[in-house]
Amino acid sequence: MSTALSTMAGKLASRLGMDAGTDLMNTLKKYSI
Repeated sequence: MSTALSTMAGKLASRLGMDAGTDLMNTLKKYSI
């Protein structure tokens, strides 16, 4: 996963809350494989 994606996901996670952020990260991991 690229650094830019990680940074964007981190910003979204902090904005949406940890539950939404965790779901987002899991989704990104699923598609990055």
